[in-house]
Amino acid sequence: MRISIFLCLGMFLSLTVRALEAPEADKSKAEQRAAYIEKAKAIMSEGFAAWNDSRFGDSSKKFGELVTDESKKSFTEIYFDALLRKEKMDLLGLRSQRKAEFFDSLIDSINKYQWRSSFEREMFFGRVQRLRGSYLSNIGDYKGSNRSLDMAIASFKKLGKSGSEGWALLHRSSNYLSMGQVSEAERDMGASQKALKRGLKQEEQSFWSFYHRSRARMLARQGKLAEAEQELLHGLEKLKLSQPSLRFASLVLMEDGVVLAVAAGNQELAESRMKTLAEEAKGTGMEEVYRDFNAIWREYLKSGNWNAAEGSVGALVDRGYGKGRADWMMSLLEPKPPM
Repeated sequence: MRISIFLCLGMFLSLTVRALEAPEADKSKAEQRAAYIEKAKAIMSEGFAAWNDSRFGDSSKKFGELVTDESKKSFTEIYFDALLRKEKMDLLGLRSQRKAEFFDSLIDSINKYQWRSSFEREMFFGRVQRLRGSYLSNIGDYKGSNRSLDMAIASFKKLGKSGSEGWALLHRSSNYLSMGQVSEAERDMGASQKALKRGLKQEEQSFWSFYHRSRARMLARQGKLAEAEQELLHGLEKLKLSQPSLRFASLVLMEDGVVLAVAAGNQELAESRMKTLAEEAKGTGMEEVYRDFNAIWREYLKSGNWNAAEGSVGALVDRGYGKGRADWMMSLLEPKPPM
């Protein structure tokens, strides 16, 4: 009888110790999780700062710190978020080595993951499709890009994410413009404007610069260079509302400003803008790209050789420069057939 009492007492003590240890273990796990999330927030913040400053290589490295086996296993949402942002930085920084199959695999992983809510799953699906659309338009597959953007737009609309919907519509509009489908491009641009009016917060008004840039491109494609110039200046004015400054957006608009000046045959303005662009690019890691970009247009202004410029721009595309951007530039300067 005494043995059974001691056994029961031993079992009770063992269970008591385990019961006391369990909350301690849970507490430790919760603390570790909270610490990792705080670390992730700090890394993300540094990644965003580098992105805004056009330091795409630095931004990619920062986001890459969260693309690890640890985060994939224990913090999957953080892993997916960081991965999407890293891939975007590699694309913008002309460093992407991905193929379309990578994005297909990523979409499959997102569909299989047990998300905490259907909202999260749908949002990530839309984001991957938008990124896939960016990749495909970057290599000139505008129809494939639009198929991905169609799905992204549907997801964002379903979730009521008007801002995200507006950006995807703006991207699809650019694809239509690259394919010469101007009426479709205008339709999407109008829809984008409505979505952005609903979705952009007061502190995000500087992001309208991207809308003005797209509208300037459309006007220029229609031969309305003076109106395009004014639209681009509106975009630069919007950027002044941004704190901190969005150097990424400034460089993008400055690029187009150079091309508009070249298309207008204004050598003095083009040269002035090229110098400003080169100065603005310092410290970003993109200096060589912009140096080559400026060299193309300086040579074109001297020679007027469209074929040579097309070849040089094509070499930039081979290095990862967006095919859509290149197609737009060359379309403005393409020699018109004689009447």
